[in-house]
Amino acid sequence: MTIIGFVAFFVVVILAPLLLFTPQPARAKREGLAEYGTLATTYVIDFDQKWMHGNPTNEQLLGSGDIQSLADLGNSFAVVREMRAVPFVTDDLGRLVASTVIPLVPLLLTNPAARTVNHPDPQDPLRMSSTVLYRVFSLEVGRCESW
Repeated sequence: MTIIGFVAFFVVVILAPLLLFTPQPARAKREGLAEYGTLATTYVIDFDQKWMHGNPTNEQLLGSGDIQSLADLGNSFAVVREMRAVPFVTDDLGRLVASTVIPLVPLLLTNPAARTVNHPDPQDPLRMSSTVLYRVFSLEVGRCESW
């Protein structure tokens, strides 16, 4: 339970300062969605009027720059829509937890329960894993000492 508290403490200490930056990206996303949304709506209405309901006299749709402009506007809108308010994702959280827990694995070898229990309870995974790690480590140390 101490290890879980230690990991939780360090995750909070590392990620909490990043939350101070949350209001700026959130505001930028809201404003960007509003501005690009207005621009895209106007452009799509004009495009629809010109190409769907209107009859351009001597213009071909295939060579027109209107379609490329519409695609570019859609890509710009997608970039704004995919902005995150929080500067990290769950993958970052998982990597942080793993990088905090991995150095603590040797502490399981110092668990006194691993040395005193010959038959660990299969319902207690911590005791089971610490017993297995202790036994493997003891075998390796025994081999090294016999050289």
